[in-house]
Amino acid sequence: KAAMSSSQVTAVDPYFFYFQKQIGTTVGYNPSGSESVIAADVTLSQLSDTLHKHLLTPRSEIALIRFNGKVLGYNDPDKLIVGLDSDKFEIAHLSQLESGVFSFIDKNKLLKPGPLEFHYNGEEWLGNVSTFNVSGMKGRDLTLVMVSPSSELLANVIAMVKRSLFITAGIILLSIPLAALMAAFISRALHGLAGEALLIGRFDFTKPISLRSKIKDVDELAHSMGLMKETISRFLALISSLAGEQNFDAMLEQITLETLKVSEVDGVLTWTVDDQTKSLVPAVLFAQSRGRLDVEGL
Repeated sequence: KAAMSSSQVTAVDPYFFYFQKQIGTTVGYNPSGSESVIAADVTLSQLSDTLHKHLLTPRSEIALIRFNGKVLGYNDPDKLIVGLDSDKFEIAHLSQLESGVFSFIDKNKLLKPGPLEFHYNGEEWLGNVSTFNVSGMKGRDLTLVMVSPSSELLANVIAMVKRSLFITAGIILLSIPLAALMAAFISRALHGLAGEALLIGRFDFTKPISLRSKIKDVDELAHSMGLMKETISRFLALISSLAGEQNFDAMLEQITLETLKVSEVDGVLTWTVDDQTKSLVPAVLFAQSRGRLDVEGL
């Protein structure tokens, strides 16, 4: 009758299935525009098995509760019925499930629709409460509640965080000696370059800079300092030789040759100014690969 008068799925109060020797309910549905009713018998044990499949963690608890606190489905179906008999039986109340967490929820009246968060036995629990009506009668809502320890819900996340912390700590511990070794390696190279800079400051060009490093920047710095030291040495030698040179042509040739060596170009051509014509005249030409060349015809 309830199904015929409603367009929604309806269910009757639980009763004893004589042939199956189990407690269950009958669910009915009246398709729109039809005078027939589709009905099915569902045992509380089947309902409990379905609920059990949706448990999220090993210690999660789930229950389907009637408006009067009686439990229609629970993850442990053996605790649903008290005193099973064909004439007399009692469906367990939420507080009779021998579940500490559900007894705590019932005692503290926490069954309110929406997210659920509380502390039980020094542990945080999270869950959700939903209500719906399948009886077609106002005030006879069913309540579905599932709760789980937050430590189990976040177990994977916590494990990932711990693993990341261990990996980070391991990398840091390995990086410290590597960083110290690299710093010492760089420090030795820079100390050697500092010594070479002191020698340059004292105008000591007796030895070229032979320091080399596997670190690119340090090696490039050493190479640049070597070129600078060699260039300064050549210019000082050139100045010294020019100071005592009386032959202008020889001095011009020496200046051109030393310029070629210092600049490391393919060739150097030195021009002089003709006093009469006031024009540039090619004087000396040196090529890197062929030595001095004739300037006639240039």
